[in-house]
Amino acid sequence: MAKKSRRHHYISEFYTKHFSENENLIQVYDKIDAIFYPTNPVNLFVKKDRNTFENLDGIKDDVIERIYSNLDAEYGSILKKITENGEVSDIHYKKLLFFAYLTKWRVPQYDQSFNVVKENYSAGQLGLGLKSFEGIPFNFEIEELFGLDMQHELKRILLAFQLFRSKEDYKRILTHSFIIPTPAHTSFIGDCPFIETTFDDGRQFGDFIFPITGELTLVYFSRIDRDEIISFLTNGDVMKINRFLTDFSSARDVSLLDLAERHIACGSKERLKFIVETYNGFKNKGGAKGFHMTWFNILYNFKEYL
Repeated sequence: MAKKSRRHHYISEFYTKHFSENENLIQVYDKIDAIFYPTNPVNLFVKKDRNTFENLDGIKDDVIERIYSNLDAEYGSILKKITENGEVSDIHYKKLLFFAYLTKWRVPQYDQSFNVVKENYSAGQLGLGLKSFEGIPFNFEIEELFGLDMQHELKRILLAFQLFRSKEDYKRILTHSFIIPTPAHTSFIGDCPFIETTFDDGRQFGDFIFPITGELTLVYFSRIDRDEIISFLTNGDVMKINRFLTDFSSARDVSLLDLAERHIACGSKERLKFIVETYNGFKNKGGAKGFHMTWFNILYNFKEYL
């Protein structure tokens, strides 16, 4: 029998490595202890037995962790190809959207939101059901079989699939999402890397940013013309582009720092210290309110850089 894992990464180890100086070293800031230190990416974003639950036999089981491990292996391969080739294929792009939402629902900071969904939405409402060969749903609710916490944990994965269930929502996300490369300003990774708007505008999917690697950031922003900003980043004045990318990168990293519960990390010790010290300076003066939305303001007003 295979030995059960007890060190469960709520943010994948392979993903964290894409923000490090090398595979074995990443610079970290601890918000609670207010200290900087280097560590191996394997030591970050770990919680003991986070994905261990009792099975039907009453035995502690890590099957949920193994499901995540299989998904991580798939996405580890995708990120490796992207960094080696410098290109993102159409199929990889769509898978990255799923990976972003999967990461969102895995982190502890979304546990409270998940618990609300878990109690108020059945597995059937989240898309898990049985149909006949003709596509007619059976009059049977799979939720009736969900008697264990382990089974309810599967809803985290079902939640990540929601963007594919509605053609209208899926089309909107594809139409308004894009990738911003920032090779000169390596991105941070925090213990909550999925940053979305908190506006209550009735939409199921809010605008968000999600660092894919240290040099690539996935963006879904429905309030601007995607083609216009892509044209600017591709064909605009170099000095104006650099100014925008500098401001966007700083806004992204400040937002990640503000939202992080404890740990924030990146490959550059100097950049990490600069952003943290700048952020703390504003915070000490009472001026750091709403910093988790700094990225939104930069994107929303990108035309000021044209």
